[in-house]
Amino acid sequence: MLIGLSIRDFLLIPRLDLEPGQGFTALTGETGAGKSILLSALAFALGERAPRNCMRAGASAASVTATFEVSGDHPARKWLTARGVEAPEGEPLLFRRTIRKGGAARAFINDQAVGAALMAEAGAMLIEIHSQHEGHGLLNVGRHRALLDGAAGSAPELAACGDAWRKWSGARDRRIEIEARLEKAAAERTYLEHILEELDELGPEAGEADRLALDRASLQASERVADAIGDADGALTRANVEGAIATATRVLSRAQSLPGMRVGDQETDLARKVSAAMAALDRAMIEAGEARSALHAAAAGCEYSPAALEASEARLFALRAAARKHGVDVDQLAGLRDAFREQLNEIETADDRLAVARAEEADARSLYLDAARRLTARRKAGARKLERAVAKELAPLKLARQSSASPSANRMKLTRDLRASTRSHSRSPRTARRRLAR
Repeated sequence: MLIGLSIRDFLLIPRLDLEPGQGFTALTGETGAGKSILLSALAFALGERAPRNCMRAGASAASVTATFEVSGDHPARKWLTARGVEAPEGEPLLFRRTIRKGGAARAFINDQAVGAALMAEAGAMLIEIHSQHEGHGLLNVGRHRALLDGAAGSAPELAACGDAWRKWSGARDRRIEIEARLEKAAAERTYLEHILEELDELGPEAGEADRLALDRASLQASERVADAIGDADGALTRANVEGAIATATRVLSRAQSLPGMRVGDQETDLARKVSAAMAALDRAMIEAGEARSALHAAAAGCEYSPAALEASEARLFALRAAARKHGVDVDQLAGLRDAFREQLNEIETADDRLAVARAEEADARSLYLDAARRLTARRKAGARKLERAVAKELAPLKLARQSSASPSANRMKLTRDLRASTRSHSRSPRTARRRLAR
């Protein structure tokens, strides 16, 4: 429903905001009051060609905006959405057309730029404008099929035919896609076999690169730790810590047995201090032994193997080289191999897959042709019915004599008379009737 019409500097109207409201609306006025201008403005807003010199004198631009309120499931809203024009449910549809001096007209639907043809198609779903020159519409071939389907009541057959056509078209597209893929794959068969052989030999696995990198870092760390343990053990060996402690213990033992270190049965204070030093040396000897054992245990725990590190690095470098060759990440090599194998399998099963696709296309085509034949039969029956209805209306127009001619001749003559009738509209009614009578 049209809920608003806004006009700016269009023909004789400087500014007008019209809200028709609910129900029937009639605009009356004397000749020249501007009633036809309103229809011209509305038609312009819906994509019709701009009238000559449509801008008001002195204005640099003109614009017309028509606002429609439609339901959420209205065909126009769905049609616009399918063509990329935003038409949110619950919001009105705004058709705006502007033109500037020296420039072409521009069209907008919901403030989104569109073509005039698209705007006209959408507008035709929302409103019908009937004027004194509406007879020209009968000459528009694009309307004939819709008029015929309406008279024949062929909506079910038309929907079934459209559905069958879409299925046939989809089946044909799938067959063409399969043929194109198979043709491309067949041309690359030798390459696919070579690459697949390389990847099968390499045997990449998902997540393998990260695991190898972690193993490599662990092995390298083990190597450095093993070197450090060896250096520590060598330092202890070179320093002869145990021998030095044993020598110091023997020296203090001899010193402890010297005369004067005991007074009777009692040790002197110096003897007690020497005994404490010897006890400390004993503990040091024990700690040195434990340190040596700990070093040996740590060395044994280093899982370092030059062969293992070399193998890990070689595997990691081979995977990275293959990934660079194919332009993918290392973790994608396994998926790439599967994709190549699938392409190769497509070639091997090409005949079967293509035969299935062609059979599906043939079935869909047969269903479409059946639906088209039913639609054609309904249209032919409707055309005969419509022809009789039109012939019945010829008598009041003084065209009854045409009914005796052949149907094709009738249609050709009717077309000529309609053209003559529309040309005569600008003349007096009496002149037009005389031309039609002739």
